[in-house]
Amino acid sequence: MKIAQNEKSLDCEQEGRHSADLRGEDLQMNTDNFDLLSNADYFFSTYMVDRTLTKKGKEVTLKILEAARLILIEKGSGSLTLRDVARAAGIRLSNLQYYYPTREDLVRDLLMLVFSVYQQLYDQIFRSEGIGAQEKLAQAVRCLLANIKEPSVHRLFFELWALAQRNELLEHLLRDMYDSYCRRIEEIIEQISPDMPQHLRRQRSILIAFLIEGIMVRYSLAQEDGESLRNMDDECLRQIQRMVCWS
Repeated sequence: MKIAQNEKSLDCEQEGRHSADLRGEDLQMNTDNFDLLSNADYFFSTYMVDRTLTKKGKEVTLKILEAARLILIEKGSGSLTLRDVARAAGIRLSNLQYYYPTREDLVRDLLMLVFSVYQQLYDQIFRSEGIGAQEKLAQAVRCLLANIKEPSVHRLFFELWALAQRNELLEHLLRDMYDSYCRRIEEIIEQISPDMPQHLRRQRSILIAFLIEGIMVRYSLAQEDGESLRNMDDECLRQIQRMVCWS
């Protein structure tokens, strides 16, 4: 649906252009190496509260999950066997199976660990005090656009998507992850444009989420120079800021 271009919506876009100057310096994801392990405390306190793990147990769990991640991005999902993960993690297969009896169990927790990285980012930005909703949106978009330029990130997601296509549980978990992502965007849209109808907020949150996912596919297929990437980022943010404005 075309956005109404009256005085209120133009004011919204003008505020958005100011926010577009933000580059997310304060809350930047590590794009040199997608470091899942730095989010371990958040992961265990948020998604693993139903498990009793010692300090050593947590260390072994993270070692297994990191080994699985590296196999996925370096060799692909076809090479993700428990035996190969155990070998990459430097532990016995029987030890790995104590934590993860099946490959499905392993990938499920890997998905949750990946999810926790983004959830922690959204918590940092969207719960920040002293900045407006437009600035929060700009920071989140800038951080995500920087993150998806990292080859290990799009390789990991492509492999997770492939696994989810052949496994009902993983498909459900991945859908839940994206649903939660869209809800966070929808909350920001509501703060920026409280008069926007709820069904349109929902639709536009989905469009914004998968606009960024689509750009990730583009980055994986083409070599862009630095200026082209910056221009793409700027245009992406401008279009997102148009979508969140309403009168």
